[in-house]
Formats: sequence, structure tokens, C-alpha cells
Amino acid sequence: MGRVALSAAPRGTEARTNEPQRWQNEMTTLARSGVGTRRLRQIMTKVTTREGRTMTDMTTTRWTVDITMAERDGHTHAEARLHTRDTDHLSGSGVARVRPADPDVPEIGEELAAARALHDLAEHLLRAAQDDLEGVTHEEVTLDR
Repeated sequence: MGRVALSAAPRGTEARTNEPQRWQNEMTTLARSGVGTRRLRQIMTKVTTREGRTMTDMTTTRWTVDITMAERDGHTHAEARLHTRDTDHLSGSGVARVRPADPDVPEIGEELAAARALHDLAEHLLRAAQDDLEGVTHEEVTLDR
């Protein structure tokens, strides 16, 4: 899949930048600053690609991740399960424990266990993509991590 250049150019004009990460950062900043969904959609309709398509013209896919946590005897266990349109679901797991010298703050254990579960899930997803690429190309594939 090729890279798409995005800019806040008026609809129908050619994009002026090859910095999709910069655009994504700007959108994230807008979202965090309290810009509502309606305003973000208005902005997205003005964003065009080199090919003249707007963000709202593109096909979007929604994936969700459920994180389930349980705590027992100073250990917090988390499972992150990815739901896609495929019937195969990937999951990752993570554990956090309280050291005897540390105060027991459940929120910190949850954050650590969830982060570790998401990291494990990301590794499984990269491996699945690598396996799929090898199946399509019939060549060994190494993905950057």
C-alpha cells in the first residue's frame, strides 16, 4: 500500500505536503483540545489526497479492543482482545504485581497490566500480518518492529 499525502487544502486542490504524520498529529491535537466530532468531520471533508479524494470518500474499517482485568493477591491480570470483521480474534495478556516495598495502588497495576496486554496483542498482530504477507508473496518477510 502506498503512502498518502494529506494536507488541509481546499477540496479538489492538490495536497501540498508529504507529511501524513504531521497531519495526524494536528488532528489528534484538535481532538484533545475539545473540538467536537462534527467539527472534525468538517475538517476531514476539506482534507484531500494527491489523487483528489477526501478523507470522508475513503473506506474506513472499525476494529475494537476489549481489555478485561482481574486482581488477586497483589497481581493484576489483563487480557486485550481484538475484534475485527474476521472470525479469528487475536488477544494479548499482561500481568503486573505489587512489590512488597511499594504501596498498593490498584490503578497503577491496571495501567501496567493493560499496557503489557496491549503490547502482547500488538506483537501477535504483527506476527499475523507477517504470516499473511508470506502466504500471499510466498517469500520470507521481515517486518520492522
